[in-house]
Amino acid sequence: MAQNKYWLIFLGLLSVAVSMVMIILAYLLLTLSTPAQITPTFPSFIFSLPTAPFPTTTPGPSSPIKALFELKQPPLGFVNCSEYGFHGKIESQLTDLQVVVWADKAGLVAVETPNPNEIYRIEIKLKASQPSSTSKFWVQLYQNDLAVSKPVLVEINHDCQHGYQIYQLNWQEVNP
Repeated sequence: MAQNKYWLIFLGLLSVAVSMVMIILAYLLLTLSTPAQITPTFPSFIFSLPTAPFPTTTPGPSSPIKALFELKQPPLGFVNCSEYGFHGKIESQLTDLQVVVWADKAGLVAVETPNPNEIYRIEIKLKASQPSSTSKFWVQLYQNDLAVSKPVLVEINHDCQHGYQIYQLNWQEVNP
């Protein structure tokens, strides 16, 4: 019997609290000014299907504000059954240059600072895959973390019987 009495007191207090909250909400609703009615308008293109593919979320090469370097000649490919990568020379008087390599669907792969003779060599570790597959890479020059050349797309073949595994990319400053 005492247990039922406590439940009745609890439910009575709960109903009083809910009633107080409702009264406060009604008071606020009636006394506050009503905001202007905003009718949303949607352009028709929002409901149309996309016609272009969604951009990739993989980080990749950036476009330079001003290209200070370009390739001296097209990339020169070499067959090598034991190594994959890039090498070359940068003809420049500028300092703090870096050669940056981006991989398709993987992002940043390598950053290499040329030696004092402006020669660089980057070895890429490829995962074992099918013999006829290729990997896409972008090679680009940076100075002080800013792109100073357009990215150059190079496809490395995994099988040394088809295509090239090492590419030579020689860079030169662009004449203004």
